[in-house]
Parts: sequence; C-alpha cells; structure tokens
Amino acid sequence: MCNVLSTHRRGFSLLEILVVVVILIILIAIIVPLTGSGSTEKQTRVTLAVLRERMHEYLQDKAEPTAAKWFDALKGEKNGANQLVHLPQANGQIVDAFGTPITYVPAHTPPGNNPAGYFQSAGRDKTFGTADDLMSGPVAP
Repeated sequence: MCNVLSTHRRGFSLLEILVVVVILIILIAIIVPLTGSGSTEKQTRVTLAVLRERMHEYLQDKAEPTAAKWFDALKGEKNGANQLVHLPQANGQIVDAFGTPITYVPAHTPPGNNPAGYFQSAGRDKTFGTADDLMSGPVAP
C-alpha cells in the first residue's frame, strides 16, 4: 500500500532559502550600526589618550600652551610630528572619529575650575556641552 501524503523531500525549497536570507539581512542591518558606533567612540578615546600622553610629556619641562596653540606646541616637540601623524587630521587640526576637531581646555579655564587641562571631543552629535562629549583624563605635569 502506498501512502500518497508522504513524500520524501531532499533539501530546501527556493522560498525557504529566500526567507532565511531576508531574515539574516535584517539582523545584519540592525547589528552593524550598533557595533560601528562603539568602535567610533573607541577610536576617539584612543586619540584622546595619545594626545593626553603627548601633552603630559610636553609639560614635563615646558609651560602649558594656550587652547589655540596646543597642536603647534605638540608638533614642534622632538618626534612630535612623527607621533601625531598617525592621528586623524583635517584642515591642520586633529579630529575625532566623528570628524570634529578635538579641543584642549587648559588648566583653570575658567579660573577656579579644572586644576589640570584636558582634551575634549564633541562626540557623536558634534556639539560641545552635551551628554555625549568625550574627555581625556586630566593632563598634569
């Protein structure tokens, strides 16, 4: 006796494969932007850490530069230009991974505040003074 309802399938139909591919594409589209933002923030934190270390070395035997002159001061140091060339730059300034110039806030700016200087990134929204700003640790000699 032959059972008509039982058929032996070998493999998947084209429709089943397409459904799986669409599901995978949707998952990838959700996951990739989430991992990208974290890596951008990590790149910016690394840049801030390198700048902090370079400024720390600079302050060992020199006075703190102004906010406007910090990049030139670090470039002028022995091996300074070689060490800074690996950092992202645009228009003669060091920029964060979001494309915004990094700023240096010297110590006691404004007077009575921050006893040590620090480097600052505007973060993802590219606006200083918001919750997503990234800052280096304090720079002190």
